[in-house]
Amino acid sequence: MKSYLQHKQIVDSYNDVSETIKTLEKISTGELHNLKKQREAVVDHVKIVSALYSRLISIKNSQLNNKNILFSTNSKGLTIIVTGKLSLVGELWHKLYNFFLKTKEENKFGHILVLGEKGKELWSDYVTENITFRDLPEMELIDVYVNSLANELSDFVSAGIYDTIDIVYLKSNSVTDQVISKITLYPIAIEDNITKKDIGYPIIDGSIDMLLKVIIEKYLAVNLYDIFLETAVSAHAARTVTLEHSAAKTEELIKVENQIFRRERRRINTEKQLEQFAVMKGL
Repeated sequence: MKSYLQHKQIVDSYNDVSETIKTLEKISTGELHNLKKQREAVVDHVKIVSALYSRLISIKNSQLNNKNILFSTNSKGLTIIVTGKLSLVGELWHKLYNFFLKTKEENKFGHILVLGEKGKELWSDYVTENITFRDLPEMELIDVYVNSLANELSDFVSAGIYDTIDIVYLKSNSVTDQVISKITLYPIAIEDNITKKDIGYPIIDGSIDMLLKVIIEKYLAVNLYDIFLETAVSAHAARTVTLEHSAAKTEELIKVENQIFRRERRRINTEKQLEQFAVMKGL
């Protein structure tokens, strides 16, 4: 049997682990709420930019006698897969990789750009000429990275390198429910309620083509930023749940350790009492 000192050292170590986990859980929960607030503002901005793009396209199409200028019959596609670097998130990042493995034939991903440290780890066995890996910066620096990436993607589209840009990421429905989402960043969907409205002759400073290029870059940037925020929300939500379960498990270990120690102590005390009874009976 362990001595009381040994037992106390074990319980104290479990308590230290429990306190550390609870501290990390509080930090992750606070970060989760902060990211959700940021997303609320970004989502509104996405709607504004999308509406502006749709209006410009309606003007452009009307100048071309309603010829649709958006969609290509080619299939030069880029698929961006967004992961992260946060650990202690359970099977979160594996969800993305499993989705990729199950649907790679059906989706025909084309060229693949995997973003994030965990993506590089998970896709390490799937290295082909059609896959590229890049790290993501910390969230404090993500806005600069987003603008650079949006500019690069816009140039790819303008040069005809890619006709479609899809993005696969994790979307948080709730703290306990993170799902795979796959959306098309380009071609940009036109809002019918914008294009069908007769809102008068527009006053435009500069060419529509120049404005469209600027708006496409802005559209890509705000959507990428929103998706990176959403991925971070999913990661922190998963981490919060994982840490909560870990804290509960640690409390259970402390409870079990105390039960074992008390049971062993009762057993030894009982054995001593029986020995004493036997000695007294022999006398």
